[in-house]
Amino acid sequence: MNPETTILVVNAVVIAVAYTLIYPKYVGSQMSKLTFYDLLMSLIPISIAWWFYGESDHQFNAIIFQTNWFVFTLATYFIIELPMTIGYMRAFFKDPSDKR
Repeated sequence: MNPETTILVVNAVVIAVAYTLIYPKYVGSQMSKLTFYDLLMSLIPISIAWWFYGESDHQFNAIIFQTNWFVFTLATYFIIELPMTIGYMRAFFKDPSDKR
């Protein structure tokens, strides 16, 4: 597996576990907890990427530019996480005046 695919898979797995198992159980609809847990969960793929590629000079292909492992991990994590965050917010942070 090439380095880009490795980081993408790690990001996707961490996000899937976070939004399907951890956040619903431990966070619920508390924004401060969501922020804290999200910060902790985002450290996991960064740590794994550092473990694999921290000492390498590999340039990661981010389609429109070449970058290092750190920027690639953060950028792809954000891109993958954004739709999950929107869905989670819609499910758990409902407007009290909404009668649905």
